[in-house]
This record gives sequence, C-alpha cells and structure tokens, in this order.
Amino acid sequence: MAARHDEYAQYLPEPEISALLQYVPDLHHKMLFTTLWNTGVCINEAIAITEAMSATGAF
Repeated sequence: MAARHDEYAQYLPEPEISALLQYVPDLHHKMLFTTLWNTGVCINEAIAITEAMSATGAF
C-alpha cells in the first residue's frame, strides 16, 4: 500500500486507487472517493459540492 517515508504517508498511485475503487459497490461512495482523490479537497469541501457546482466546474 502507501509507502512511508519517515512519518509522512505518501499518496497512493493511480493503479492502487483504481483497484480499491473496484471494491466500492455504492456509486455515490465511489464518486465521493474519486472526487477526493482527483481534486485533493477535504471531506467537508467534497460534501458541500452541489450538482450545479459540479456541472459548471465551480469547485
């Protein structure tokens, strides 16, 4: 999984994220995790994203 350098965890590479997302059965959760990984937003910011914001690319 994530390599550790000193005390800081590194990001998971794209192939590992893709493999993990295959095991997420709920589309809403899969979209949330994909958004978090692709944008780097915090969970609170991701939850606040509305359909209108995502359609216009305003986040």
